[in-house]
Amino acid sequence: MTSWPERPVRYPVVILEIIGESSKPLGVGVEASNVTLRVRIHVFSKSTAQRDAIADEIFRKLEQTQLDITGSALAGLHDFKLLNSFNQDEAGEGGLHRKIIDVSYTFNTTQG
Repeated sequence: MTSWPERPVRYPVVILEIIGESSKPLGVGVEASNVTLRVRIHVFSKSTAQRDAIADEIFRKLEQTQLDITGSALAGLHDFKLLNSFNQDEAGEGGLHRKIIDVSYTFNTTQG
C-alpha cells in the first residue's frame, strides 16, 4: 500500500511512504539535478517472526536489485542506502508488531 488503510485489512501489511526529497544541481547553468529520495517502509504483522522475515526479504530484494539491469538500475535509481531500521510494537496480547525501515535512493533528473 502507499497510504494508511482506511478499511479493515488482513495482516501482514506493507506500507511505503515518501518521507523526504532533496536535490542539488548537476552543474552551473544546467537544469538537471541529482535528487535523493527517502522512503519509509512500514511492515505490520501479528507476529514478530513474520514481521522480521518480511522486513528481511524486502531489504534483501532492494539491495539485490540495485545493480540488476531489470531492477532499480533500469529505473535510474542508484546509491541505495539503509538509513535506519527499528521495531515499534503495540502493547498487549493482540497488539500489532511493526518494523520501520528507512532507505534512500538517488537519481538524476534530465534537462527538458
